[in-house]
Amino acid sequence: NKVTFRPFVNSDMRQILAIETANDHPWTGDEFDGILQGNVFFTVAEWGRHIVGFYLTEPVKWSLYILSFSVHPHCRRNKVGTAMINRLKDRVEDENKNRLVMEVAETNLGMQLFLKAMGFKWTKTIRDYFPFEPREDAFVMEWREPLDVEKLLAA
Repeated sequence: NKVTFRPFVNSDMRQILAIETANDHPWTGDEFDGILQGNVFFTVAEWGRHIVGFYLTEPVKWSLYILSFSVHPHCRRNKVGTAMINRLKDRVEDENKNRLVMEVAETNLGMQLFLKAMGFKWTKTIRDYFPFEPREDAFVMEWREPLDVEKLLAA
């Protein structure tokens, strides 16, 4: 078996919320509903017929912003997150973007280390970004598509 991807459908929400509740600051169903009103893409990762993760992205200029990214706690450290990030890297090129961007809570060391291992770099800190109590800074992490010289010269 391997991880497959498909668009989110409303009947997935129960499983999505179950995965989300394992996070330190989980989104609510209302928060998901609100964000889905925008120009976002909600993708579900499956292993067999089980949802094992998901991500929400929003294209902005040359970037693909990762608004939410979560892997089922029992599936972490099993390459599910790696497959999800690799899928996103492929989407960057497909959508004529050149980077992935994610704002990560300063206390979310696991996600920071995971993104670093996936080639992301810290680019800046946004003070008091997250509305948690106490308020928390965000570390902006970016992955940039490697420059393809041959592609540039062929253009």
